[in-house]
Amino acid sequence: TRARCGGGPVPDRNQRAALFIVDTDGTNFRQITPYGIPWSHDSGIARWSPDGNLILFAGANGDLFTIRPDGSEQHRIRLDLGGDKGFALAPDWSPDGTRIVFNLFLRDGVSGIYTSAADGSDVTLVLAFDGFFGDYPTWGAADY
Repeated sequence: TRARCGGGPVPDRNQRAALFIVDTDGTNFRQITPYGIPWSHDSGIARWSPDGNLILFAGANGDLFTIRPDGSEQHRIRLDLGGDKGFALAPDWSPDGTRIVFNLFLRDGVSGIYTSAADGSDVTLVLAFDGFFGDYPTWGAADY
């Protein structure tokens, strides 16, 4: 993620970001999203799917997205929140790629760490934010 600072007295409040990828040897640097789509702050983490076919990232508007490494097929994940408006951040994949974990801040519900199916269905609260903030949830390694 690369961010461009905005203007005004606090330029990081209106900064905008884009996603880039690069080969492991540092060559072939390329932009895969326009500026303004990804969340531009630390918890706008982008994560590769376990099979390497998709990149999961938090959007500037609080949605989660996937995109192919070549920049094609950007897709907004529609989290099934039962009509509540949420702001999702810091997503990660389950080891098998079928589920995701993320921070979710809800206007009318319980904010915390949630999981869902990779398509946004079956949203499940794992840990409520009750006087603390759990940042950067990860699924952990698979037990094989």
